[in-house]
Amino acid sequence: MMATTLFYAKRHHRSPIAYPDLGPWAGILLLLCAVFMAAAKFEHAAPYVRLPMLSAGYISCMPEHHTLIIHVDAKNRFYLSIDDEPLQTAIIQKVAQHHHIHFTTKQLQALHKMPFVSQDIQHLPAWLAASKMERQHFPQGIPTMSANDQLSEYLTTAVAEYKVLYGKPIFFALRADERLSIDQIKKVTMLLQKHGVHYLNLIVNQPH
Repeated sequence: MMATTLFYAKRHHRSPIAYPDLGPWAGILLLLCAVFMAAAKFEHAAPYVRLPMLSAGYISCMPEHHTLIIHVDAKNRFYLSIDDEPLQTAIIQKVAQHHHIHFTTKQLQALHKMPFVSQDIQHLPAWLAASKMERQHFPQGIPTMSANDQLSEYLTTAVAEYKVLYGKPIFFALRADERLSIDQIKKVTMLLQKHGVHYLNLIVNQPH
């Protein structure tokens, strides 16, 4: 069972634990994971997700670097991004090798510019070679079915690669659409637990 810890946003002043209003998610998130509320607006490209609104000031900042972000849109489609382009590229290539997929020089150049992973690894070479218009017709989302659980492959590879490169665990963050059900969010936290991840940042919107 994951521990639960929330931090008050003001400098150095502690406050009694309080639970921000996250609607139907609150119970499951507070039960299953330590939620570090990160009121964040993405400056770089990211999958469209309607983030939950944080109605209280209980937040803490996410790590500035090397965070693996799991994005889940309203259709329960999964995407991944890491704010470390060489690391993200290395992880994608490791997963591709496992599926006996190789990239041309031109495809590798496009791979380095990918803001996030958004599709089946089997489709990735064709996606990289396609135009922006053509890419809109590719299926979206990393497969998560038991017979083809590429999301778990990415997580396993990311944890291992980061440990080798930096000698410590990688940070995880969840950027999930507020329209998802409790059961859908629970599956994400349970998957992270299987990979030894017991703490993560929940990315939310903070009212102005």
